[in-house]
Amino acid sequence: ASRLLQLLVWVQVFVAVDAVLQQAMLAAGHSYATVRHSVAGVVGQLVLIFLLVSVLGLTGVALAVLLSSALTLLLNLRYVVKNVSAIPIVKFAVAPLTAAVLVAGMMFVVHDRTFVVRLLVSIVAWGVAMSVFRLLPREEFGFMRKVVSLPGGGRSANLDQDK
Repeated sequence: ASRLLQLLVWVQVFVAVDAVLQQAMLAAGHSYATVRHSVAGVVGQLVLIFLLVSVLGLTGVALAVLLSSALTLLLNLRYVVKNVSAIPIVKFAVAPLTAAVLVAGMMFVVHDRTFVVRLLVSIVAWGVAMSVFRLLPREEFGFMRKVVSLPGGGRSANLDQDK
């Protein structure tokens, strides 16, 4: 059951990114493309389920869902970049997904450790990934540094003055 959940968690990452892309497509009046890509994802998912279920069982079904979600995301991303808005793909999709994969890799390395160790490793790994890939604006990092440097990590009148 844990392998299924590990695969399905990644589906949620793809679906969340894809939801933003679909909203951009709908707002720009490209609803036909969203439907077409969704149909392609469903057809791909059905084909993959039939192919993978006999070999991998329920894990194959979860993998099929993951791969079809990735397919739909890629189709929508390509369409948005070509027809809706020339978004920076690296900043929008590649960097966050790469950061998530790196954090997941670190979690895999420490999967047999205590909960506290896994929690600390995930927080540090995510912080490093956020910094390396510059996923947050500089202002956000500056604000976080101020909060961390406060005595007790609480709010201060100094933070309110920055507004």
